[in-house]
Amino acid sequence: DAIGAENCCNDPVPFTATVPPDPDIAVGPDHVIVVVNVSFAIYGTDGEELLPPTPFSTFFAGVDPACDPGGPFDPDVVFDESTGQFILGVDGDGTDYCIAMTTDGDPLGNWNRFAFPADINGEFFDFPHMGVGVDAVYVGSNQFGPGFVGGRVFAVNKDDLMSGDPLRVIQRLVPNFNSTPQPAHLKGVSRGTYPTEGPDYIMTEFFDGNNHSVWAWNDPFGADEFTLVGDVDLATASGVPCPGGSCFPVPVVQKDSTVPLAGNDWRGQETKYHDGKLWTAQTISCDPGTGVVNCVRWAQIDPEAVTPGSSTDGVLNAGVISAEDGNSRWFPSVDVDACGNMAIGYSISGPDIFPSVAVTGRKANDRYGEVRNEFVTVDGTESYRSFQNPAAPNRWGDYSGMAVDPDGGRFWYVGEYARASDNPFANWATFVSEHSLGCGGNY
Repeated sequence: DAIGAENCCNDPVPFTATVPPDPDIAVGPDHVIVVVNVSFAIYGTDGEELLPPTPFSTFFAGVDPACDPGGPFDPDVVFDESTGQFILGVDGDGTDYCIAMTTDGDPLGNWNRFAFPADINGEFFDFPHMGVGVDAVYVGSNQFGPGFVGGRVFAVNKDDLMSGDPLRVIQRLVPNFNSTPQPAHLKGVSRGTYPTEGPDYIMTEFFDGNNHSVWAWNDPFGADEFTLVGDVDLATASGVPCPGGSCFPVPVVQKDSTVPLAGNDWRGQETKYHDGKLWTAQTISCDPGTGVVNCVRWAQIDPEAVTPGSSTDGVLNAGVISAEDGNSRWFPSVDVDACGNMAIGYSISGPDIFPSVAVTGRKANDRYGEVRNEFVTVDGTESYRSFQNPAAPNRWGDYSGMAVDPDGGRFWYVGEYARASDNPFANWATFVSEHSLGCGGNY
């Protein structure tokens, strides 16, 4: 068990900023960092709590008013395999991005802390996600004001993050009105496949349940070349069509409650980059044979084979995770180990189960679109409630976090489930589980 509603959110008033938690995770050789709205905690890889839940406003105190109490939301955390350092970021009041990097591999030690403005032309900065690239740390966001302005990508100078020098940041508005930029987070140092030069890739979506785009940003602080590589049709590639946007996520049923949970939308979740390939996942709705529920779509993409114009060119593997059990599966996160095996975690809930955490995966040589048996890592113990009641559907979150060890052998997943809590405003909790698909001599 990691951070729960009862010990997460005392900023600025106890038990207030608790819905939804938006959990994410990063793993180093010896440490695990879990982030939620509006705090984070540090654990050893043995599960020992090394730093109790700490408000982001405390961590970023004095950096920028946007990082002060009441400002932070939408947290993100990554581990840079190329430097052995952690990077933590959080949206600052929709106007700034509060970002910090450890000065070495110990997150209990010193951090360089910064904030940079992200409200370009007065826009509201929302849903930021980070990815470590060769040339920069990239932050993708959706921008509003009024209405949807588009997706933006910010390139943050990694040398400045490491040195503590004044932070250089440049940004690009993604053309074609594409949304939810997901910068690809690079992996592969332990197996010698970490790229030594760009370009770095970013995935966006048409927001139609079908099509996604791949962009390349090469040397942002030098040549600065931002280009469209091409588009992929993941509905066709996964074998579950979505004509006319018919696969928009639906509200999620939960046991012993008439109040459903929000399925949100089909935006792409974190994108990972392994051995020259992109891996991504999202929530859609589908009918596995027992009625429409939420399902998890995933894909493996070769960015060098993607072509302009929507097609399945470059899609090496894709599938949809569902079952004829009446349960919804949503808010997925994916990662890949050193052997090319995939693990993917998500929330699961239905008429006969409380909101719980589940994980599945596949071996690199499994058949196209195939995943192994699902494993429920922790069962919810009661229906979810929050201060939003009796409004429906209740916000459950926006994302979760799957991360592979720097050695490429073990997967770590943080997901959300419902359990008893003394917080009168909500009863969510987070759970960290460790998994292996047999990659590496120690696993």
